Amino acid sequence: MNALYRYPRVSRGADELAAAVRALLVMADTDPGLSLELAWDMLENT
Repeated sequence: MNALYRYPRVSRGADELAAAVRALLVMADTDPGLSLELAWDMLENT
């Protein structure tokens, strides 16, 4: 974990990826029939 602090760009990317995965998991729990296209659109516009 300390290695991420040495590389701020990697750390920021990891934060963004974690937020996207979190949003996908929430979407999957809310509406399991949600299309990938709609989920992708929601991620890009939030």
